[in-house]
Amino acid sequence: MTKGLQARVLTVCLALVAGLSVLSGRLVFLQWDASDEDRANSPGRSDKNPLLAQNGYIIDRHEEVVARNNPVAQIVVDLNHLTDATVVAPGVAHARAVLREDWASASPTRRDQIVDASTSELLRTREHQEIVNQHL
Repeated sequence: MTKGLQARVLTVCLALVAGLSVLSGRLVFLQWDASDEDRANSPGRSDKNPLLAQNGYIIDRHEEVVARNNPVAQIVVDLNHLTDATVVAPGVAHARAVLREDWASASPTRRDQIVDASTSELLRTREHQEIVNQHL
């Protein structure tokens, strides 16, 4: 390259670098925290108004409902943790107590007493593995 062309290329490169540096500096300045006076003058820039999400339907282009929100309850049981007879015995006792004749007419307090008595009887009279198997 000739010296004149090199000088022009160098000038153009320096102008680009200088221009981009000025733009970068301006971007950093704009991103920096504004002073209190600026915040007072432009409250819309610093106010936070959270928008609560609203549930709705997802529809396709023919306005047919593709998905909707349905409240559901999900119960997950890990069978590996249900190996202790003292944990599962109240469930087995409750299942047995419901079948008693006096269950329907019993008060909630009396029902709790029936289940507690049945639980202690189960733990005394049955093998622990048998209680766990019956529960599962």
